[in-house]
Amino acid sequence: MAPKKGQGAGKGKQPAQKRQRPANPVAELPSGEEGEESWPIWLELESRLIALEAAKGVGGAAGSRPSKARKRAQLKEVASNLSARFAVLEGMEAAQLAHAASTATPAALMGPQAAPGHGDGEAASQGDEASGRESSDAALAPEIASTTQGLSQQWPLPIEHLQRFLVHLHRKGLAPASLQGNLAALAFYAKLKGHNDTTGDFRVRGMIAGWSRERGTIADDRFPLTPQLLVRMGAHWPRVCRDASEVSLFRAASLLAFFGALRVSEMVAASWGDKSFRALTVTDVTITTTCLTVRVRRSKTDQQGRGAVLTLGPCSVEAICPVRAMSDYLACRGPVAGYLFQHTDGTPLTKFQFGTLAGKVLQQLGVGSLRFGTHSFRIGAASTAAALGYPRGDIRSCRESRARVVFLGHSYVYWAEKFARRSGWGPNLGLGNSAVVDWRGKRGMRWREFRGAAWAAAQGQPPDILLVHLGGNDLTAQTGKSLILEILRDFAAWKALFPASRIVWSTLIPRQTWQADCDPQKLNRSRRGVNQEVCRAVSREFGAVVGHPEFGVRRTELYRPNGVHLSDAGMELFLRDIQRGLAAELATLDGEPGP
Repeated sequence: MAPKKGQGAGKGKQPAQKRQRPANPVAELPSGEEGEESWPIWLELESRLIALEAAKGVGGAAGSRPSKARKRAQLKEVASNLSARFAVLEGMEAAQLAHAASTATPAALMGPQAAPGHGDGEAASQGDEASGRESSDAALAPEIASTTQGLSQQWPLPIEHLQRFLVHLHRKGLAPASLQGNLAALAFYAKLKGHNDTTGDFRVRGMIAGWSRERGTIADDRFPLTPQLLVRMGAHWPRVCRDASEVSLFRAASLLAFFGALRVSEMVAASWGDKSFRALTVTDVTITTTCLTVRVRRSKTDQQGRGAVLTLGPCSVEAICPVRAMSDYLACRGPVAGYLFQHTDGTPLTKFQFGTLAGKVLQQLGVGSLRFGTHSFRIGAASTAAALGYPRGDIRSCRESRARVVFLGHSYVYWAEKFARRSGWGPNLGLGNSAVVDWRGKRGMRWREFRGAAWAAAQGQPPDILLVHLGGNDLTAQTGKSLILEILRDFAAWKALFPASRIVWSTLIPRQTWQADCDPQKLNRSRRGVNQEVCRAVSREFGAVVGHPEFGVRRTELYRPNGVHLSDAGMELFLRDIQRGLAAELATLDGEPGP
C-alpha cells in the first residue's frame, strides 16, 4: 500500500489544541501612550502586530518550553503577515488609517541621510551605512511627527503615499510578490469602503514591474519526462508496488498524465478524506478498443467549470499505450462509483502517493538526483510535442478550456453548418480556441421537438451556451401568443436544470413566402410579435439575443427562389450575425466586456 502522508511507525497524530482568537483583533491592541510619536502606517501596523501576539500569549507560561505544535502554530501566524495586516486594517476607521498612512516622509524612506536641518553634522560623521541608517532613523522621528499635520487624511490613498510605502517594503527585502499582496489588501479595503482604488495606478504598478525585472526570473529546474523514460518506469513499477492491481493503477495514472498533458491535481484526489470529487471520476472516462475519451470537468485555469474533453489514441509502443493501460486498470478496478484512480480498498489515490512512488521509481533508474515533480509529466508532454515539430501556439492551447456551444434549430441551422464547413467560416465560426460549436440542425424541425433535442445535447456535458434558432415553422400551425408561452416555458425549464448554461436566442428571420399558402404579411407581423416578447424575456432572465436587422422581404438576393431558405449571400450575413453574438457572449463568460 502506498504510504500515508503524515503517518509513521509508532507515531500517533496528536490533536492540535485550538487557539482561541479574539472576535475583533483590533480590540486587543494596546493603545499608545500620550506623547507617543506618530509613525507611518507600516511601522504602526508592525508594532501593533507585535503587541497583539504578546497579548495573546502564544508563548505559554513563563519559563516553559513551547511544544512543537505551538511552535508550528506560532510560525504559521507570523507567516500570515498579510492576513494579520488586513485584520488590523479592517478594524481601523478610514480616517484613522489615512492619518496613519500620511505620516511618512520622503526622508524616512529614501536613505540614511537626515532631513534638511536635522542631523546634517551627524550624518556626515557616520562611518558606515548601517550605523548611519540607525542614527538617521532616530533623528527622523521628530521630523516624521511634525509632518503629519500638513498631509491628506482621507481616502483614496494618495499615489505618493503608496509609492513611499512600496519603497519602505522594498528596502526591507520583501519580494515583488509580497508587495503585490500588500497592495491587494489595500485595494480590497478601498473597494470594501466604496473608495476609488489607487493601487492600480501605472506608477505604482511600474515600480513593482521594475523591481521584478531587477530580481530576474528563477529557472524551472524540474526535468521533463520522456517516452523513453516512461518505458523504463513501466518495468520498475512492480518493484515499488505491493501487487498487480497497484501496478496497473500507477501505470495508468502516469501514462494518462503524460499523454493527456494533465496536471496531477486534475486526476487524483487531494487527500484521503477529499470528498469534493473535483478530480476525475470513473464516469468521466469512456474507452473503446481504439480510443480513450476523458472529460476534465475543472482545472486550474478553468475555475468556472466549463470542462474539456480529451481524446487519446493508441500508441505504437504497447508498453506506454494509454488506451491499453487504462483498459487493464479498469478491468482490475471494477465498476465501483467514485474517483477514477483508487486502491482496491476504495481509498483514493492522492497526489502525495503518486509523487512519492514515482520519485522512488526514478531513483531506482538513477535519475533521483535530478529534481522531480508531479508537474514533470505535463512538462514532458509539452517538450515531446515541441521536439516532434508541433507549433508553440498549438502546444499552449491544447489544454485551454473551450466553451461548448450547442447551435440548435431547423433547416436554417442545417444548411448554415454545411455552408460554414465549405466556406472560410469553418465549423467553429472563426472563434478559434475560445469555443467549440456543436451543430444540431434538423430540416423541418418544430418547437415541440426542442426539449428532446436540447436535453440530448446536454448529456455528459451541458453546454455553456445554448444557441437557438427555432420557431419559424410553427407560425403556420399556431398563434404567436401560444408559441411565445411555449418558448418561455421550455427556456425556464432548461434554466432550472442547467442554471450555469446561457441561452442565446436568434431572432426569427422574415420570409418572402410561407408554407401552407398562408398570408406572408400576416405571418411576418406575427413573427415580429414573437421576436419582441421572446427577446424581452430572454434578455431579462435567460441570456442574450442575436438579431438579424438587415434581413427583409424586399432583399431578394438574400433568399433562394423558394423565398424561405437563404442564399449564399444570406448565409454569409446570417453567420456574421451569429459569430458576432457568440463572440460577445463568450467575452461575457470570460469576465471581459463584449465588443
